[in-house]
Amino acid sequence: MVICDIWLGLLYHSKILKRLSFMTGLAIITRILIFGGGKEGWLYGYMLYYILFCSIVSWTIARKHFPYATAISEDKMKDASSEKKVFVDVTTHSEFIFIFTTVAYVISVAMIQVFKPKGVTPPLLTVFGMQFTYVFACLISLCLVATIFFVINIRRTFYRKKHNLKRKVSYFLGTKRFAIFEIFCLCLYICVVAWSFVFYWISKSWMFVIAGCVCPAIMYFFMQGWLNFIKNDGYFL
Repeated sequence: MVICDIWLGLLYHSKILKRLSFMTGLAIITRILIFGGGKEGWLYGYMLYYILFCSIVSWTIARKHFPYATAISEDKMKDASSEKKVFVDVTTHSEFIFIFTTVAYVISVAMIQVFKPKGVTPPLLTVFGMQFTYVFACLISLCLVATIFFVINIRRTFYRKKHNLKRKVSYFLGTKRFAIFEIFCLCLYICVVAWSFVFYWISKSWMFVIAGCVCPAIMYFFMQGWLNFIKNDGYFL
């Protein structure tokens, strides 16, 4: 619970959530998820809260780097961001919060796995008659957070490419040649393939693997074709 409250403090400190009503609601949800799981299932509530928290931060990161902005507003934002700052508080950056949250989450679960404190180890998670350990559930939650992160960012980068917003407020890796949209698509493809193998392991059906490898590739080529159509022939739409 202390770790979750620290995460909430970072949200308020970074002004990701400015209204106290939202902070109060999120704090109530935290306690419902953790205390609702009881003595044995609290860790699974902790995992659900981690997914919810990182989804909020992922949306903030995508809005920061890939805004729905016009060229004029982007130039103003670029000029404002180019001003030199004497002191930079990294705790106010959503990227730091995302990394810090994930590291703290992994360390906390790893400590439970290594030290196995008495009365803390949760029971096996039962889904559709199959039982899974909390370590496996932790890996699933990390994969789900990564999937949500890439989906949110792909949606915004797709919008920018669709409206031909070439000037970005900030560039990753310090180069304009970094094709961030394609990189996000590749990372999401890896996540989908990983999910397909998880469903194969559960159902023993190769159809999930085939669909997970083929369908995202078809979707990617369709998106690229649609972008080319919008840029070249879709002006009359």
